[in-house]
Amino acid sequence: MGTKDDRTGYWLRWWDESKRMLPWALERVEQRFQQGKLSIINRFLTRKVGEVPAEVRSRIEALSADGLDELSEALLDLTHLEDLINWLDSQIN
Repeated sequence: MGTKDDRTGYWLRWWDESKRMLPWALERVEQRFQQGKLSIINRFLTRKVGEVPAEVRSRIEALSADGLDELSEALLDLTHLEDLINWLDSQIN
């Protein structure tokens, strides 16, 4: 049982061979859009602050869509990797 589009009921879902649930078309579009945001942010960050360590990249990848939007605005003010880390730390609180 689950809820989708404000309706709760039983939904037919499919899984692949690796037992991962296959997304619906709209979910795939949202995932691709999120990946596009992430790609642009990562390219911009690399040009702005230099190489970003894997641990920091994983923190960025864990951000929600809204969090990525907020980061994209904050990037305009970031100049050093430490600024980015401080911004990420501030998102936890």
